[in-house]
Amino acid sequence: MSLPFQRIETTTFGGVNFSDQSPLLIQRAFEPVDGGFVQRAPLESPNLINVDFLERAIGKRKGSALLESLASVMVASEIIIAIKSWVTPGTTTEVQVAVGKLSIYTNQSGTWAQINNSGGSAYTHAANVTKCSFAEVVGHLLMGIDGANKIQVYRSGANLDASLDNGNTWNDTFGGGTSTITGTWGTAYYILFEMHERLVFGTGNAVAEYTDVQQPWDRANGGFRLLKGNVVGAMVFVPEGGSELNTVAFFSTTAGPIFLSGFDLTDSTKPVHGANVALNHQCLVATDKWIMYMTREGGIEAINVYDKKDLGRRLFTGDGVSGPTDTFQATNAQHPTLPFGYYNQKKKQAMWFYPNAAGTTNSHAVVVDMFLAEGATGEQQDLAESNTRLLYWSIVTPATNPWFVSIYTKKGAVIGVLATGICYTLESGLSDLDTLPIQEFYEWGDFNGGVVGRIINWRRLAGEFKEKGSWNLLVRKYLDRSTGQFGDDVSWLMASTDSSVYDTGVYDTALYSGGAVRRATWLEVYSREVRLRFQNQETARDWILTGLSLEYQIGSRQD
Repeated sequence: MSLPFQRIETTTFGGVNFSDQSPLLIQRAFEPVDGGFVQRAPLESPNLINVDFLERAIGKRKGSALLESLASVMVASEIIIAIKSWVTPGTTTEVQVAVGKLSIYTNQSGTWAQINNSGGSAYTHAANVTKCSFAEVVGHLLMGIDGANKIQVYRSGANLDASLDNGNTWNDTFGGGTSTITGTWGTAYYILFEMHERLVFGTGNAVAEYTDVQQPWDRANGGFRLLKGNVVGAMVFVPEGGSELNTVAFFSTTAGPIFLSGFDLTDSTKPVHGANVALNHQCLVATDKWIMYMTREGGIEAINVYDKKDLGRRLFTGDGVSGPTDTFQATNAQHPTLPFGYYNQKKKQAMWFYPNAAGTTNSHAVVVDMFLAEGATGEQQDLAESNTRLLYWSIVTPATNPWFVSIYTKKGAVIGVLATGICYTLESGLSDLDTLPIQEFYEWGDFNGGVVGRIINWRRLAGEFKEKGSWNLLVRKYLDRSTGQFGDDVSWLMASTDSSVYDTGVYDTALYSGGAVRRATWLEVYSREVRLRFQNQETARDWILTGLSLEYQIGSRQD
């Protein structure tokens, strides 16, 4: 009598988990039933790179396509530090402002140009810039930059306004009047944000300075707040369900993160116990419910006024596979300054670009995908990890292909800029930076059929895909934790070829119906465990996997 077939089927894909043992990932995602296993949670992968989610499906991530370049107007030896898109007040004009090491540049009508100072001459920084923050304050775009530089002020046109310095003129954008800037203003204020029409700024020490309420030019009637520890990064945050009236200020300091309800004597301070320090000021990103940041250890944490979550635990080495941030070196001179974060609101993804190992340019990225759920305050760690899926991306040959130094949104499109000033549209095309192959793979594994030590006949593997083109998705088999693949690749064509009926036609043929391609292959492989890897890795060749099914028979032999 033949042994009964059993089956496990995956329809909801999770992110990567480098930390936990691979068999545990399947145990968490599936529940044993008669005839096999049914899925109850997204299935995490023990290893993947350069894949992305399409709802519950998974496939090769999109690339980036050339948009424009400001290199021709950049001064000699310039490098771009940060870039921002801004709608000028009272208009619908969207202006891009790029801060470089040596100067500032604007794009107001499709053409980039070096900005002028308030006197109409080409502007250059008083000293080289390595750090920058932007703040939108009552119709002005302020740029906080480090070094021996004042806070720069921009409204519209080809010229900057006068910088924030005692005696200079502040132009009222909406009323048409002017005010005299008051008080003592220093330099190097790269920590910069607006809260309740009050400007908050600092140099990265333990002092948070601020101007008078509704008068961001008035430093004389402002004040300062002493904090525990030096400020690494700061931003404003609106707690879930709140409004602009209950906006809080967040500071990540070397003594730990804190929230301030404001800067009056009656305002409260709330520390977040047990949270780590942010890597730098540009690693902070605000989602709908959380402030997320990369830590100095290369992890990812999420905090709000009431709770904290460790989302990056799964990035570190656990089950024999090197995690993406294991070689992150916070002591490397480049590593504390280059990494930056960005929140893609449309895709519900927070992402951080960073250098790896001894690299001196951004070459890798980790992504927290919150499409399934962003996570709630008080939610248990395992549930938060199940819903917030992690991804890991990289660019090929980073030594000759540096990746983005800043990302901004322009007319709804997500744009990345290189240090050289070349801008690319993300989520566009099937190659990185127009021409570079995206070398991806996704692993499903290690599955033992729910038993330990039994020899299993892995009978049939079936997959469902979005129809793509006349190229193959390769499936590789790894048995019993072996690092070498077993047998030849299984090749699944990503285009429909005939009208064979699935489950009754000839295997290794496909059924195309409404954009879906289904393929099945007889494996007839014997082992205690099996791991499957899916990849293409060719330039301009993508794939989207919507479902997997593996049928098997558990044998009587036992080790």
